[in-house]
Amino acid sequence: MSFGSCSNSIASDDDDECVRCCNVVPLYTYYGHGRDYHGGNNMCKECYDDRLQEPAKKACNTCKGMLPLCEYYNHATGRDGYASKCKECIRRANKRRSEPIPDDTPGDQEELSAQRLCRPSDLHIMSLSIDPGGLLHGFKIGRSCKIEERARNLTSSLPFDMVVLATFPGAGHLEEAVHDHLAARRNTDSNAREWFRVSLTDAVVAIP
Repeated sequence: MSFGSCSNSIASDDDDECVRCCNVVPLYTYYGHGRDYHGGNNMCKECYDDRLQEPAKKACNTCKGMLPLCEYYNHATGRDGYASKCKECIRRANKRRSEPIPDDTPGDQEELSAQRLCRPSDLHIMSLSIDPGGLLHGFKIGRSCKIEERARNLTSSLPFDMVVLATFPGAGHLEEAVHDHLAARRNTDSNAREWFRVSLTDAVVAIP
């Protein structure tokens, strides 16, 4: 906790200014009784005792909020014995992991139309930011003339990001052949036709 700068004048050597409440109070109201014997304590007894009663806090690595330790799960391997993310951020992440991958949308049809007007298109492999290894949902293997723009457009409609893992310039015409080769591994949990439950290595090898 940081404190503001106090600027009260001290009229007597028997008084001192508390850096927390900014009140000028007698030295006997400080632990140590004396300016030279505070032991580094520059707060009056009342403020010092109040601070000791404040709950310990730490910053969440995800939301950056400064929260009491009761808002964190215990973590045996954590540096301070607590998880680095708060309970709420962990709950949200777990909820996102349980959500199915998005179905094809009208935007996908617009993308296909744009591809017909754009030659040659590029082939890409993408994943969800919450599942970068494709262990839950697999990888999206598709084609686009503007891959980064395509990833941003998908991200704007989702509660997580789309991550471009690999691009193959000029190989968009191979999309159908790759899909046919991996057809047995297609993710059938949704209507999204471009998602396959394969390893990244298998996805790359499937591209001639």
